[in-house]
Order: sequence, then C-alpha cells, then structure tokens
Amino acid sequence: MSNSILENIPEAHKLLDLETEKLAGYILEHLHASGGNPLSQGNSLPENLANGLTPRYRQHQEKLYRRIVAACHWLINNGYLDVINGQGFYEISKKGNDVTTAAEFNAQLNITKSGPPSGFSPDTIQVLKALLAELNDIAASLTEQGYSKVVQRFERWKSRAVAYIADHFGHGGAGVTLSWGTSSLAVDLARDFVQTGPGAVAHGLGAP
Repeated sequence: MSNSILENIPEAHKLLDLETEKLAGYILEHLHASGGNPLSQGNSLPENLANGLTPRYRQHQEKLYRRIVAACHWLINNGYLDVINGQGFYEISKKGNDVTTAAEFNAQLNITKSGPPSGFSPDTIQVLKALLAELNDIAASLTEQGYSKVVQRFERWKSRAVAYIADHFGHGGAGVTLSWGTSSLAVDLARDFVQTGPGAVAHGLGAP
C-alpha cells in the first residue's frame, strides 16, 4: 500500500536530510498514493507538485520546494517518470509502475548499486579511459581543425559509455575572460549525475 509523502515524512527537517535519490522514492510513492496515472495537473509537473506540497510543511518551505523539484527531475532522468509534452508534464513510466513504495524503490536501487565498487564494469572503465585519453590530447585541440575533431570524438564516444556530458566551452567567444568559476559548475553537474547515473564527463575548451 502506498502512502503520501506527508504520511511517510511528516517533518520538514527529515525530508531535507534525505539524499535526492532517497527522496525520489518517496515522491514516486506519493504519486502512486494519489491515484497514479493519469496524474492530476497538480502532480504531473515538478513545480506544480512542489507548490502543492511545500505549504503543508511549516518550515523550510523554499528549501523543500527545491528538493522536491530536484527529486522529480531525478525520477525523470532515471526513467521512473516519462515526460509527455513540451511543457515538461510527466506520467509514471512502466519502470515507475513496477515500484509503488519507497521500500521497493530503495531495494531496487540497492540491487543496481551492488556491482563493482567504482559503479562501472571493467569494460566500461576501459572505454572511459580511452575517451579521456583522446579528450586530453591538448595539442590536437588547439587549432580550428583540432576543435572540430574534439566534437567528432564526442559524437563517436558518448553513446558507448557516457550517459551525460557537461559541454563547457564557447561563452560567446570569450571563454577565457568570462568563464571564471563555470568550470567548477560543469564538474559539479557531472559529479551529481555520476552519483545516480552510469557515467558522466565534464569537458571544456579555453575555459579555466
């Protein structure tokens, strides 16, 4: 039997203490408890769901809003919710319908994570090493022709092992003078995805 998120986590601080993927399990259970597909308009968009839930907690409403939206996007990115139109509305996917409680969700996550400590198979690690070796060939990337080759490398490699690429270059033609700090943001994006997905690379040109 599925319960609402307020039944499972009645206190705001306990919700905020959860990792995004753990909170995602409670969000998915909440959607099932609300009737599942077809979802109401208030439950079928990350912002709408957050707007409906956060006022029911007395504290930390702004933080709760951001966390709930992030958990919804985690569910979308990991296939538990399917986006059904250009406005970002979603429905519970087939994968999401297979788990109706947070306990079932967490059990599935634990099975997924029970592989090698690194989270990657040995074959995937070798593919990633080869990819990074090519991308770190700085000398080949300095010319206009070399830049084009870097793009070609991404197209050739990205579908083999890397599920998410934080492209980090351009900056309107002023990559050096306007990019301070954005390299760190790109790495943070890739790091967040690696924690929940199969692989990620943050890559940039001319950006310190």
